[in-house]
Amino acid sequence: MPNSCAIASPTRGYLDEGARAFQRSLALAEAESDNEHAAAASKGLGDVLFAQSQWIGAEAWYDRGLQYAKSNRAVVAALSLGLGETALRRGQPAVAAERLQRALEIFETLNDNGGVIRTLLARGTMESAQGRTAEVLASYREALGRIPVTDGDPILELTVRLRLAELYLELGRLPDAEDETRRAEDLAITHQLPACLARVYVIMGRLRGRQGDENGFVFFEQAIELCRSGEPARRLEADVYREYASFRTTMGDRHEARAYLERARELLQPFGDDVALERVEQDLRQLDVWLLTDGAPSAPHPR
Repeated sequence: MPNSCAIASPTRGYLDEGARAFQRSLALAEAESDNEHAAAASKGLGDVLFAQSQWIGAEAWYDRGLQYAKSNRAVVAALSLGLGETALRRGQPAVAAERLQRALEIFETLNDNGGVIRTLLARGTMESAQGRTAEVLASYREALGRIPVTDGDPILELTVRLRLAELYLELGRLPDAEDETRRAEDLAITHQLPACLARVYVIMGRLRGRQGDENGFVFFEQAIELCRSGEPARRLEADVYREYASFRTTMGDRHEARAYLERARELLQPFGDDVALERVEQDLRQLDVWLLTDGAPSAPHPR
């Protein structure tokens, strides 16, 4: 599940509306030879496609933005970061490393602390894909060290802490994972960030699963309720159900896990995110193999 709170959990309608707005902005900027706004609109279109896991399309828009950005180093850095992240998703680690290094150097020169932190997080993702765990931990710790003591960006800090918590979970350092999630929980509650709080509770649920504690289901239920409260976050809810299914599988409840995966698939279908859908389909195929072996009846569909 994506663990960044820096990106909102969008609806398909939101993405479509955003794409139309960026297209209009781009057309106006091009008509007026306004390169700065044309670059920003191109980045926005790239971000929309990135949110839908359409890496090639996102890369094309980021590249187009660079043609407009020219001497605007802040925009060049942001676009380079986007290009680095798309290259990573496309399985091009060498290209990703080069683009992320370019972004990092520019952000450093501009004293853009937030940009540096976001790039360090992206670099950590790249290092994780390469199995370089020590380097991942160093990147995330460096990102955390960049967080201001006061007047910082709570969403960015939450994102860093959740990345660290997930890494500690992967390394089996459960007390460290718990410490980071508790700090993230305090931040999310203090700043009233329900989507981020939902992600915190998912990690808490996963942590309980690693500890063999069946009561971890409470955290997943809380996450689902947060997704449904206020403005519904259906895309995030789909991610929660997939993680909930993994927890149920760990607890031996494979039929219930399948029902949750079906719910995740149902929620994902309107978003056009083929990558996320394929992950769910793979989980379902794996469960079907186990269930054929077990030969037990199906569980009811989740509410």
